[in-house]
Amino acid sequence: MRHLFITALITTFFTACSPSKPSPKVTPMPAEAATEQPAAQTFPPPLQLAQQKNCLTCHTLNNKIVGPSWRAISEKYKGQDMKATLIDKVQNGGQGSFGAVAMPANASKISVDETAYLVDWLLKGAPTQ
Repeated sequence: MRHLFITALITTFFTACSPSKPSPKVTPMPAEAATEQPAAQTFPPPLQLAQQKNCLTCHTLNNKIVGPSWRAISEKYKGQDMKATLIDKVQNGGQGSFGAVAMPANASKISVDETAYLVDWLLKGAPTQ
């Protein structure tokens, strides 16, 4: 009985201490492609959206009020890849690009998608048609 116990103990010890074999790698099955594409978001014309989101309180198309005009913004960043920077400025605020007046954060008032839509419009020269 003692030999059986010692044999079992030694077998358990070597089994527990031996390097384990790597478990076979399980490759997840690819998800089926969605058959329906989500509907593209549609927004009102840029000036109408800007009015709805109170952008016109500080900005107009051609004249500086509190902040720069949209045409001035468009001219300043013409030909530059500034989309992400401008989205960040609208969402999180900023200061110094057009003088001492700070751009307040607007993340609670306008979604990132709406902001991106308006920034795209600005970078195209803020056309009215």
